[in-house]
Amino acid sequence: MDKYIKAVLAADNRVIIPRFGCVEESKEEPGKLAFNAYLNYEDGKLAAAVSAGENINTQQAIEKIAEIVDKYNNRLSDGETVSIAGIGSFKSDDGVVSFNQAEDYKSGDGDISLGMGLGLASDAATTVEEQKQAEEQNQAEEQNQAEEQNQAEEQSSEANDDKAPEDEGSHEYEGAAEKKRWPLAVLVIVLLLIIMWLLLFVFFKDNAVYRFFHGTPKPATEQVAAPAPADTTAAKKDTVVMEETKPAKKVKEKEKPAPTVARALESRYNVIVGSYKEEATAIKRVENLHAKGYTDAFVGIRKDYFVAVIKDFTDITQAEAYQEKIVDGPDHIESWITNSGENGR
Repeated sequence: MDKYIKAVLAADNRVIIPRFGCVEESKEEPGKLAFNAYLNYEDGKLAAAVSAGENINTQQAIEKIAEIVDKYNNRLSDGETVSIAGIGSFKSDDGVVSFNQAEDYKSGDGDISLGMGLGLASDAATTVEEQKQAEEQNQAEEQNQAEEQNQAEEQSSEANDDKAPEDEGSHEYEGAAEKKRWPLAVLVIVLLLIIMWLLLFVFFKDNAVYRFFHGTPKPATEQVAAPAPADTTAAKKDTVVMEETKPAKKVKEKEKPAPTVARALESRYNVIVGSYKEEATAIKRVENLHAKGYTDAFVGIRKDYFVAVIKDFTDITQAEAYQEKIVDGPDHIESWITNSGENGR
């Protein structure tokens, strides 16, 4: 299995070992490796290399990888060191896997031919060729657009030249029409003034025009109202009735849901997103998952740690599919899978 892992790493600069982790070469520091235990979903590249090298189908290759990974995880759980030739060694300390790079590691040191099933080398060549074709096509399209634009400008200038005589005639016609409009405008203004004068005379009687024809109207006689008789009754004192204010009812505070209770891991395959010493920290992480809609999340107990399980399964394939779904989802949740069944992981 080591040679296939090295082949994929040499061809792709990283290799994902399902249910174990990802070994990746730094782009900034060639020859420097790093290990990520959370990036352990099935991306199919290692299986393709094993399938091509062993002359077996993809499903058989996946099963073969799963057997090796089970051995890796069992050895780590027992405190042993797992080594991959030419890459480095792995060791688990309280559930945290550490990685030490091999001194003899060399960048690109691997049988690239074993990883040809990935199509990486051919894809690189194809990409360069496609880029060249795309550039040539873009240049041809830009040249065609420039030619079409020049033709359109030439046609537009010719059309303007043809219309020039017509425009001169139209200007003369418009000048004659404008001279005819003046008398009509004056007539409309006179009619509007007459209408306004009639409106003032008919509807507004208290104006200068009306007074000119009808004279100033006489003012109406004012009638003086008799004084009201004095009120001889004694004034009653106003009494103010104070209503007893009732105390406002206390609004019952919304009861907070009971905290999550940790429980033993029963299913065989648990998708874990966090491992903590304190139960309160694990509970807080699970409540955060609930708020995001992951209602199947719960706090489990694994050895001396409290783990945040986002979901558990009885089938490893389902667990891996769900793990890939949440890492590619909107929340980008990274996780790892533990086996709490027969193997006791």
